Amino acid sequence: MREEITHKEVSHRILGAAMSVLNELKPGLDEKLCENAIVVELRSSGFQVDQQNDTLFTTKPIWLGRWFLI
Repeated sequence: MREEITHKEVSHRILGAAMSVLNELKPGLDEKLCENAIVVELRSSGFQVDQQNDTLFTTKPIWLGRWFLI
């Protein structure tokens, strides 16, 4: 049976994971690396987490860049 937890408890656990990563890595690290670290921390805390997927965009023969979609 799954454990029922409140929104407050979920928020507390998520913020705790984010703060743990921030304290370990310090500010200024690349955004994608921080995302990867937070995903690892959340998964180790029992959360099921999906990461952003990157998609390449082009128009005509010109590459526009990469965006991350949730």
